[in-house]
Amino acid sequence: MKFQVNDVVRDPPPANGFDLVHARFVLEHVADPRSVISRLAGALRPGGVLVLEDSAGLALEVSPSTRVVERLVPAWEEAGHAVGWNPNYGGQLMPDLRMTRLQDLKGRQYRQLAPGGPSWTHIDRGIRRLEDNLVEQGMPSRS
Repeated sequence: MKFQVNDVVRDPPPANGFDLVHARFVLEHVADPRSVISRLAGALRPGGVLVLEDSAGLALEVSPSTRVVERLVPAWEEAGHAVGWNPNYGGQLMPDLRMTRLQDLKGRQYRQLAPGGPSWTHIDRGIRRLEDNLVEQGMPSRS
């Protein structure tokens, strides 16, 4: 089995093609996801499989809810946009895939429910990454 790391925005697809191309939480971070989808599809051998996964929005449901939690998701999404991230791109993924030459398109949405602890590491990292932007929007600082 052979693996190759590729910059999907700059690197040309390999000439020999792949049986499988997988990108998870990538398209939501690029300026032109349709172009990247075309590049990824172009990296496939005939009959190859393209697997793409991206966020379709943030949802934090905490019971009982608090004012800070209720303000966090819209502030997080706005902060993400400020650094070039589209946390809702997954909702546009299937329409963008339909514009390709690919056949047998399938998609599904699912939500991951995590009770906290290690399962919430990605939330913690996201808050840390966007903390300055969140504070600019009036969210309380972690310090």
